[in-house]
Amino acid sequence: MALNDKLKDVVLTRLAEMHKDNPQLKMMVDGDLEGTKNVIESFGDLQVDKPYKVRFMFHSTIGYGYDFETESEGGKSPKEIYEHAVDATRQFTEAGMSHVEHLVDSGVEEERYGWYTTKFP
Repeated sequence: MALNDKLKDVVLTRLAEMHKDNPQLKMMVDGDLEGTKNVIESFGDLQVDKPYKVRFMFHSTIGYGYDFETESEGGKSPKEIYEHAVDATRQFTEAGMSHVEHLVDSGVEEERYGWYTTKFP
């Protein structure tokens, strides 16, 4: 159980959508989004678990989530941290840098949860 279950669910949903065409996962869960989320949660790794931030790794992909309505350490707003992280990751991706995460997708849900997904090239 994560410290912020809704935030973890947002990230798992995005990772599941990212992997929906994976043939092995399709075979296991027959394309079911909830089943895919369950497999990712079972075999993935919740690496950061804070009320305002989660980081979930599954194979070479990583999902990040930020809850804009909670407080972070250090006094910076989670929204500012999210925006900076997405911008920096986008710059690495556009520069074609190797050995760093590349941005796959990002967005905001319910005007509260910022998320982005990355993968290693």
